[in-house]
Amino acid sequence: MIRGPLQDRATYPRPNQTSTGMRYVLVRAITARPAALACSGGRRAESRRPAMSMSGVGSLLSEWPADESVALAEGSTIPVGTVGDPKRRLKMATRDEYGSQPVEQRLQRLSQTPDELARAIQGRPDDALARRPDEVNWWAKEVICHLRDIEELFMLRFHMMLGTDEPTFLALGDMPPHPERWGIGGRIGMPLDPARLAEERQYRRQDTSLALTALRARREESLIFLRRLTAAQWRRGSLHLLDGRMTFDDWVALIAEHDDEHLDQLHRALAGRA
Repeated sequence: MIRGPLQDRATYPRPNQTSTGMRYVLVRAITARPAALACSGGRRAESRRPAMSMSGVGSLLSEWPADESVALAEGSTIPVGTVGDPKRRLKMATRDEYGSQPVEQRLQRLSQTPDELARAIQGRPDDALARRPDEVNWWAKEVICHLRDIEELFMLRFHMMLGTDEPTFLALGDMPPHPERWGIGGRIGMPLDPARLAEERQYRRQDTSLALTALRARREESLIFLRRLTAAQWRRGSLHLLDGRMTFDDWVALIAEHDDEHLDQLHRALAGRA
């Protein structure tokens, strides 16, 4: 994940695709307010597809064009390219490309994120992690706090998917169609708002190492949960207001892509780059 008062959907940067070679995610973070950047490195965490009407929530309106494959280094679960390189935009696998990988390979990818974050901030004083690259982009500390808190949301959704049949989920940071049906309106705002989390939980005042320790613990719990699922349970689904039906398989691919985007955002913040 994202707005203070919820604003126009155009505030959310969208993924872009180039027509040449590998797909690059060009983060349009500079178009958003600081609080908006809590969500997926300046873009929405949870959708690469057009919004859906309530009546059409069970099916996708359209598909994004397929991307070219991203090569993997031998024995690695991380796409070859510029992951973690502060000098260049991140070149990374798309959600569909992650979805084509074996499940265990994707889970291994998720297990590496806390270590990658730890290496990125190693030896840096906490005040260096709270420096914005410009007036609108998030600092490294906020990225880690966001990942910690969104991991909690992912786990809540996983429990609901296992314990109930086809639960419907609001999209992170997006006002649903007909918000009154969800009890949203007046003083009751969008409940899944990363900006609200950042402000109320005071990300800027938190200890980055403690936030990373909490993220690591929550990610370990997520992986334990996912590895316990049977083949039949792995196919259980949910209805996402933007992406339609999503199984555990789909959610794991989304989280892998989400991690990549935030790792790139963190490295850019540390390098003082928008």
